[in-house]
Amino acid sequence: ALCREPGITQDKLPERIGINKSNVTRALTQLERAGFIRRESNPHDKRTTTVHPTQRAYDLYPRIMRVVAHWDAAVTSRFSGQEKETLQTLLQRLTDAAKAFKDDAMTGDPQL
Repeated sequence: ALCREPGITQDKLPERIGINKSNVTRALTQLERAGFIRRESNPHDKRTTTVHPTQRAYDLYPRIMRVVAHWDAAVTSRFSGQEKETLQTLLQRLTDAAKAFKDDAMTGDPQL
């Protein structure tokens, strides 16, 4: 998410990647110490922080994407093309339902 959306605010990142805020903060601290990101005060809103990948992160990004693609191909290698499409559709529906549930919980839906 960081290389695809450089300058994303630290507050939006947990929502974008589906990980809780405290885990994202810990991960960002480790990435910053390792030289993969830098955090800056948001010039549009000084109350927020933006996260930017460093050149080191950009250099590593293509390799990470190749590993992810290889893993994806390996774990779905026994699926037909149609099965892969069905899996993708079902996973997207599951993701959408989970997001809707979370949004309802955050807005105080009385059914929860």
